[in-house]
Amino acid sequence: MKNTLFIFLLVFFGAGLSAQGVFNNQTNGALEKVIQDYPNQFKNIRGELLESNQRSAQYKSNIAIPGSVSTTVTQYAVADKHMVSWQTTIYATSQFDDAKKRFKELYGEIKNTIIKLDGEKPVILNGQYEMPTEEKKYTTVLFDLLPATGLTQKLKIDLMLEKVNSEWKIVLSVYDKERKQGEAIVSN
Repeated sequence: MKNTLFIFLLVFFGAGLSAQGVFNNQTNGALEKVIQDYPNQFKNIRGELLESNQRSAQYKSNIAIPGSVSTTVTQYAVADKHMVSWQTTIYATSQFDDAKKRFKELYGEIKNTIIKLDGEKPVILNGQYEMPTEEKKYTTVLFDLLPATGLTQKLKIDLMLEKVNSEWKIVLSVYDKERKQGEAIVSN
């Protein structure tokens, strides 16, 4: 009887651990790789050069969330500072209800993600969900990195649902905190 109970508990808890997809999914796996390369200004995840001008250079990203429409790394020169951003358009549709549902799913995949950076304490992504409405042109969830120390104090992550022309897009961005103040992020 004890052996049967032990085996039952082992199977029950083992199945429960494998069902915890919040900490083991492709979205937060890709996001962790991106954040880990932030101290390197995303140099290790930059692919081919797509576009360049005096103020910025845009590269294809070598790290992408499976199924994404497009993913880029952009380097900016603003006020004698070099800043970077990684941005992926994860989903695009003309149907608001589909976009709203996928936005909530992605929020659930990202919220409480634990990121481990070399030489730093692990951080947890935490953000307050905001319900999108069709009347608003965009809805943004800003994720905080807790506890924010060292390099993570300079980093911002947001998930945005926005309407561009007749299409709803979900965009995930990782960027320098100062960058958002100096430039608007342009969707792909």
